Amino acid sequence: MNITLTGFMGTGKSSVGKFLSERLGYGYFDSDEVVETEAGMSVKDIFSEFGEGHFRELEKSALVSVFETFSARDGKLVVSTGGGVVLEAENMTLLRENSKIICLKASVDSILSRMGSNDERPLLSAPDPKADIELLLEYRSDFYNDADLTIDTTDKNIETVSAEIISSLGLE
Repeated sequence: MNITLTGFMGTGKSSVGKFLSERLGYGYFDSDEVVETEAGMSVKDIFSEFGEGHFRELEKSALVSVFETFSARDGKLVVSTGGGVVLEAENMTLLRENSKIICLKASVDSILSRMGSNDERPLLSAPDPKADIELLLEYRSDFYNDADLTIDTTDKNIETVSAEIISSLGLE
């Protein structure tokens, strides 16, 4: 069974994904990293130069590539997605057909604390990132709730979150 991690930025998708893949002996892919490699530029630069719509198309292509190419060749995968991947119905269909979807969530203050002053995140350069995060979380809540399992990572470390996922999916 493949595992896909969804959720807002700063909820731990990449950190948990890497740890979980090592613990289970699965392959690991971060959709943002795949997009950056294929585009030859950072997510921030893609957003600023081509806009979010173009980024979402690249993201969709990366997911198809990961599941069709790498999964067939490498076996079981843990895939960490970008925070907005859930907004596209096509993406969710692809994820659901190829994996169990685990949504990681965290409090707004926790997200801000984890992200720090990371200037690679376009949202964090906004005048009021906390307000923007709150609005986006509210808008995306129904999309994030369309997961097989949701785990709040606010006060948990990577090991605890990974153990919850493994236990919930019966992979012990």
